Amino acid sequence: MNNEKIVIAPFEYTQDSAKTNSFKVTFNKYFYHWPLFVLGVALALICAFFYTKYTDPIYTITAKLLIEENKEQNSVDKMMQKMDVFESSKVIDNESEILQSRNLIARVIKDLNLYATYSKPSKFRDVDIYSSTPVHLVVTKQTSDKFAKSLAIHIKNQNEFVLKNSIGGNKTFKFTDNIKNKFGIWHLNKTANLNKYIGKDIIVGIRDTEQVINGYVNKIKSSRLNKLASVIELSLQDNVLQRGRDILIHTVSSYNDQSVRQKKRAAENALLFIDGRLKDVTRELSSVEKDFEGFRSDKGLIDVSSEAKLYLDNVKNNDTQLNEIALQLDIIGGVERYVKSSMSVNSAPATIGISDPGLSGLIRQLMDLQVQRDKMLATTPERNPIFEAVDKQIASTKSSILNNISGIKASLKASQRQLLSNSNRFESSIKNIPGQERQFINIKRQQTNKENLYVYLLQKREEAALSYASTINDSRLIDYNYVVSSSKRIIYIIAFMLGIFIPLGVIYCRDSLNDRINTRDDIASKTTVPVLGELVFHEGKQAMVIGGKDDNFVIGEQFRLLRTNLHFAHATRQRGRVTMLTSSIANEGKSFVTSNLGATLAASGRKTIILELDLRKPQIYKNFKLAVNHKGLSDYINGTASVDEIIQPSNYDDNLFVITAGTSTFNPSEMLEQEQIDVLLDELRSSYDDILLDTPPINIVTDAMVLSRVSDVTLYVIRQGLTKSWELDVTEKLFKQQQVPKMNIIFNGIRKDKYSYTYNQGYSSYGYGKYATEYASGSTMKSFLRRF
Repeated sequence: MNNEKIVIAPFEYTQDSAKTNSFKVTFNKYFYHWPLFVLGVALALICAFFYTKYTDPIYTITAKLLIEENKEQNSVDKMMQKMDVFESSKVIDNESEILQSRNLIARVIKDLNLYATYSKPSKFRDVDIYSSTPVHLVVTKQTSDKFAKSLAIHIKNQNEFVLKNSIGGNKTFKFTDNIKNKFGIWHLNKTANLNKYIGKDIIVGIRDTEQVINGYVNKIKSSRLNKLASVIELSLQDNVLQRGRDILIHTVSSYNDQSVRQKKRAAENALLFIDGRLKDVTRELSSVEKDFEGFRSDKGLIDVSSEAKLYLDNVKNNDTQLNEIALQLDIIGGVERYVKSSMSVNSAPATIGISDPGLSGLIRQLMDLQVQRDKMLATTPERNPIFEAVDKQIASTKSSILNNISGIKASLKASQRQLLSNSNRFESSIKNIPGQERQFINIKRQQTNKENLYVYLLQKREEAALSYASTINDSRLIDYNYVVSSSKRIIYIIAFMLGIFIPLGVIYCRDSLNDRINTRDDIASKTTVPVLGELVFHEGKQAMVIGGKDDNFVIGEQFRLLRTNLHFAHATRQRGRVTMLTSSIANEGKSFVTSNLGATLAASGRKTIILELDLRKPQIYKNFKLAVNHKGLSDYINGTASVDEIIQPSNYDDNLFVITAGTSTFNPSEMLEQEQIDVLLDELRSSYDDILLDTPPINIVTDAMVLSRVSDVTLYVIRQGLTKSWELDVTEKLFKQQQVPKMNIIFNGIRKDKYSYTYNQGYSSYGYGKYATEYASGSTMKSFLRRF
């Protein structure tokens, strides 16, 4: 036996030496799975290829609409409106809501017959042929809105088509024939593209009208681009460019038509009001003129004095102003009754003759809000919360109108009182005129009054008629554009990112849910037991890695370092050292470590013996390829074999010996408590330098606890990716309570490429053997396949 004198530096582990750059660690952890990322990107790009090939691109169509300001305002009102940015924005926002209202969009859908779709069958999908359809479905009588069906049409010739798969088989119809089904009565109209589809099949899809309307209500977006400009942008996404363009243009056209109809309705109301007043004034004027002619004939009065003429001129001007005020009060009264009563759009009051621009603007705003509310009532119950905002605006506008009317009426009545005072003064002056002249002046005064009122009404009627005839749109389309939302480049970029982030998320979730020990820092966070050594993962089939043809440089050097650290763990003791090896659970490599540690000690010249004390699942005899029926430890304890009979040479090294488990037994724990174990170890201490005890997992059975009485040092084996973190709670408890002697941890089965774990040995750079290179690069086939 060679008793060597070993001079070693104590093994010391520090946190700083084990930690590396966090970014590098994270990168290495994910880079280990690079085949998964490659596969993910490849599959994503393949899916993107088929998606772009067999799906239509999505177009975003936009249209800019300029809303004209009120042209009837004077310069002061315009300047005030420019200063009041909020009020202007509110008006434009109202128009924006009208543009995307359900009532307006429903009209567009029905005008363009968008409840019907046209497509031609293809190998992988149906191709939409909205722009080149050979026929248009026209519904002459619709019996149901909630009906969806696809009609397979075969264009037979220019006059006939075949309706396929109908009840009773395929049927041939002419394009002029009316066809009846659950949807209603319909027929097909030919288009200019019919000749291109003769002999071909198309599919006409009939969709639920309400669903189509709801879909486009959600699709069409209206927004104001600039708070300082009255420009509204309409946008729509559609997979058919021409259809999207038609929808936006028709929406703008329908909006303008609705605005024109509303203005004409207001002009018609004004004309009706003026015509009614003209009838009354004409009748009164005829009566006054007859009285005037009769008076002149009876009295023979031809002319009046200059004083009377002056009086008539003054009275004429005064009465003209009184008539204007009376007319305005009449119109104001009509507006007031309109506001206070339950109104409808068709009964909107005439505002002609009202000189106050603020009141005119408020009345127009109230009419717009009422129009909007009536449209909403056509499709939505009145109790719907959506009416709250509109009702609040209507109430606020009414209140503003009534306040405005109150001020205007007060002003008009003050003017009226002043004019009446002037009339009284003129009446007192008439006493100085002779009787006949006085009668003549009174009749002339009435005639002039009615003539002026008649001329005034005729003038206003012409203005209303001109307004009705020259009604134009307050908005116009100023720009139109479209972009392809789902371009191939964007789709491929999105696919590439998904190919990266989906595997990234899978790995992250797996690691987050992983409760196993993966790094040395995981050990340090759960227990204060020192780590005596680290061993890389061994991929070979042979259990023995020390010496022989399967000698692995990296793991061999790690066992040699473990041997050196074990000397330090035993302190000054050089002979008869008993080292117990145990673990938490099975398959952590306890027997593998015991066998190779024994071989490493024997290779240094120390006489070593391994005791196979895991009587339930013996493994040592397999590692050294020993006979399974040789007498062993159980036979010695039972008294059927001597010490010399149970000791076997390992056939691996002349300094390495083995005592196997022997004959199987049913009570291994009780057997290990026998005094013969103590006697055996006392005898072995005097003959061997190192005695290694291979015991069962300490967290499963009590055998290791029983044998701790005869051991000097305990090596606790933990395997990377197998030992669960909560197992170390038991280890920490054993260590703190000193239930086992000098406990140290061996971190086994390390795959640094898989778990991005780095230890402080530069084996790959040292360059010994093919295994060092393979481990450093992770280039073996098994290492490659594990990444998946």
